[in-house]
Amino acid sequence: MGYATEFPDMKGLSPRNIQYMTTFGAAWPDGPIAQRPAAQLPWGHIMVLLDKKLDPGTTEAYAAAAVEYGWSRVAHRPWRRRSCTAHR
Repeated sequence: MGYATEFPDMKGLSPRNIQYMTTFGAAWPDGPIAQRPAAQLPWGHIMVLLDKKLDPGTTEAYAAAAVEYGWSRVAHRPWRRRSCTAHR
């Protein structure tokens, strides 16, 4: 039985979204996510970040910079060619 059948009133339980949620949890395995910058980003921004498949340190640094500077999802394009330390 799938999540959509089990929770018919809940939205966002597509197989793709479930995969993103699983990847999201694996990207920040240590401690509560609520204390991390990624918890302050919109879900669409997190999906873009997860699709990049960056190492954990770079992912965390990018999330912190995105929160600090208020980057939109499209703001990541020039950033990905530079070190995150240039933006901190």
